[in-house]
Amino acid sequence: MLSFQNFVNKYSLIPVHFVGNKFTWKHSSTYERLDWVIANDKWLQQYPQAILHHLRFYGSDHRVLKLVLVDDSMSRVKNKRFMFENHWLTDPSFFNTVSNSWCGSVLNSNNCPLSNFLSKQGSSSNATNLLLSAISAKLSAQQFCFLDAPFTADEVKTALFQLSGDKASGLDGMNDYFYQKNWNTLGEDLCMAILDILNNNASMNSINSTLIVLIPKKANASSLKDFRPISLCRTLYKIVAKVIANRIKVVMEDIISLTQSAFLSDRLIFDNIFIAQEMVHAINHRKLGKIGWVGLKLDMEKAFDRVEWNFLLAILKHFNFLERIINLIHKCLSSVSIRFNINGSFSREIFPTRGIRQGDPLSPYLFLLCSEGLSAALCNQQRIGNFHGISIARNAPVISHLLFADDTLLFARATQTSYNAIKAALQMYNQATGQQVNFSKSSILFSPNTPSHVSDYFYSNLGLAHKPFMSKYLGVPQCFGRSKKSSFNFVLDRVSSHLNVWNNKFFSKAGKEVRLKAVIQAIPSYVMSCFKIPASIRKKVEKLMAQFWWGSFGKNTKTHWKSCATVANILQVPIGGINKNDSLIWKGDPSGLLTVKSAYHLVNGKTDAATDTKHSKIGLGAIIKDWTGRIIAGILLPIPALVSPLMAEAMALKSALDWCCSIRIPLASIFTDSKQLISKINSSKKELSALPNIVEDIKSSSSYFPTSSICFVPRDSNTYAHHMAQNALGLEEELVWKDFYPNLSVVT
Repeated sequence: MLSFQNFVNKYSLIPVHFVGNKFTWKHSSTYERLDWVIANDKWLQQYPQAILHHLRFYGSDHRVLKLVLVDDSMSRVKNKRFMFENHWLTDPSFFNTVSNSWCGSVLNSNNCPLSNFLSKQGSSSNATNLLLSAISAKLSAQQFCFLDAPFTADEVKTALFQLSGDKASGLDGMNDYFYQKNWNTLGEDLCMAILDILNNNASMNSINSTLIVLIPKKANASSLKDFRPISLCRTLYKIVAKVIANRIKVVMEDIISLTQSAFLSDRLIFDNIFIAQEMVHAINHRKLGKIGWVGLKLDMEKAFDRVEWNFLLAILKHFNFLERIINLIHKCLSSVSIRFNINGSFSREIFPTRGIRQGDPLSPYLFLLCSEGLSAALCNQQRIGNFHGISIARNAPVISHLLFADDTLLFARATQTSYNAIKAALQMYNQATGQQVNFSKSSILFSPNTPSHVSDYFYSNLGLAHKPFMSKYLGVPQCFGRSKKSSFNFVLDRVSSHLNVWNNKFFSKAGKEVRLKAVIQAIPSYVMSCFKIPASIRKKVEKLMAQFWWGSFGKNTKTHWKSCATVANILQVPIGGINKNDSLIWKGDPSGLLTVKSAYHLVNGKTDAATDTKHSKIGLGAIIKDWTGRIIAGILLPIPALVSPLMAEAMALKSALDWCCSIRIPLASIFTDSKQLISKINSSKKELSALPNIVEDIKSSSSYFPTSSICFVPRDSNTYAHHMAQNALGLEEELVWKDFYPNLSVVT
């Protein structure tokens, strides 16, 4: 399998998109996708409309595959809508054109009539009142005054420049970047129009038209449920919504329960991840006790689309929000008109009666308010004693639920009473807010001590399938086995998929660097914020990055990179003529040839150390001999310290190497009479002591003499160095001599 993956990577092959059932092979009740069509980028450019159809089995255990190279089922759009292009800003005459052509009155035009709106609300007033009765939080008088202050031009400008300039534009085709770059020309008119809506209750119908595009949730999406609707709002509306969101998010910290950690600046997503990890671990390891524990991962079906507006307005009023703010939020919801972008053409206008839009700056905070309904429903059940959370340790807090946007985790005692309480809470939540659980995508986890009849009761009444509990929560693995590698393989798969797509592109080194740093290195960074990724996964990611950087996926020659200084030195070497082969040059002789005569001029050194325990002192000695055996230099070094004999020998060898390096003596070999030190130098085993640091320094210093070697010499053949070390004990400072041998008795 690894060889096949290397083959796919080498030739940059990617799967051709398919339609139909995902699985192409069956055996009894087992289904797999074994049949693929893969192609490289050049082929896909040649046949951009190629589609692979998975047909029926027709009596075989493999489906029939039909590859259609040209798909005429979708007609091309003749007239494309106008969309502003950011590169137009680079034209020198662009800003003058905008300044001369701008007409502020377009901001006040009303071309989006509102009709057939809000005929019926779907929420239950009784359920809403019951939920609100369990919520005690209220805005303070100070927060009320903060919300009551008039909106200002500074808030409008701040909101505009907080928007992402490269987001897709709305129906008018003008993206956020256009308004940001032309603020000096448009700013005054823009502020006047926006503040007229915010402070003077002007209509926003003309700016609240939305284009809906469908983004696939997964590869090869084939049905409507596989797509996520994204709202492309006009920039003018997004500024209004962003100004309101900036106001209300300041007070949301005090009214949103601590079980929610999404969208609020002082709450971290990692809090939910770590708590969920501990809870799941505790449930999996609860083997004793009469009552088991249960964990539920609930999937909310089309969470944003099902939000009931009446509940949002009711909970805003319950929190004591200013009437003016409630009316503004109501206008943002009720004035919207929607068109769908289907194959490049627009549908007729649709006027929704519920739901909030993904892409609206206000939507995240409105969904927080909606999710408070679930917390309130569970609190109601806790108050009457039917629902109890889990405390995983003696002094640990009781955890009953964790909410992050539409990701919901429930923890409770595994009893029939708990099931009834959860069912009642979810029904009340559905009646009040419109939120509905998709139990086919939800999962459940029981502790090992849970009786089978209790778990069966949950499965049968909730309609849950017997499948593994969630493998991921908020994008990171949750359940680990003995080997963690399989849990983090998704990181490797994502990196590999990106690099496979890029491999056949003509990227410069700068382009490759940007993609590696901005995209590839960002893939594991989120997971690494929570967990330590296995070393094998990290090494494989680094290997893939290296292959992409050096171009080793393809068949072209690779580039070997050198530092600029090294390249400059190479370029300074004079070259005579052409077609000259490179060769090694011996710098010890003018001819460049290594001869016996030139090698004679190399020298060798000997070192030794002596210890004076009485005075806590060591002496280091070294001598240098030429090729004839004549002593030509030496060093005596006293050190006020008391170390082990092995450490003293190592310090002597290091000092000798540093000295030879400083006076530029060409060493051929250096000797020590410590076999143990030689063994340490030649060993690759890591140790925790002071000696390994000295050994590493010795290796580093010896690298200055690439042709030299460190050898062992018996004690009786190292007498001169030994005498040097003994005499160093009688010195107060370092003594170096050259070209004559000192009288050791005088030194003493």
